[in-house]
Amino acid sequence: MAKYRILMVDDETNHPTAFKFLTELKGDYEVLVAASGKEAFEIVCSSRPDIITLDVMLAGEDGVDILKKIREDDSLKDIPVIMMSGVEAESSRQAAEALGIEDFLTKPVEMDDLLHKINLIKARASITQKIAP
Repeated sequence: MAKYRILMVDDETNHPTAFKFLTELKGDYEVLVAASGKEAFEIVCSSRPDIITLDVMLAGEDGVDILKKIREDDSLKDIPVIMMSGVEAESSRQAAEALGIEDFLTKPVEMDDLLHKINLIKARASITQKIAP
């Protein structure tokens, strides 16, 4: 069975590294990490992850800009995205929600809580695939 591929986009290195280590220990996951918007979009295009966790504040293009690029691409637009931000930015939240995100989390985010949300999205996708003709 193929591993569920998660792309974690965050310019802070500690959180993604720890999340990758702890999540991959559980066995059913492959965690890809990107530190910038440019790197994230390249990985999305080349690896097409099953889900993306995307920080709002990134070097260069911000997370909302990357989300727009993903949603504008017909082959990528259906990838579920969880946005995260260390700052309460209602305008970013509204822009991301208008682009169809799964959730918007305020950092710091507990790794178990994030994995729980990912598992809910994974389960929902699995049910949808079974129902689809």
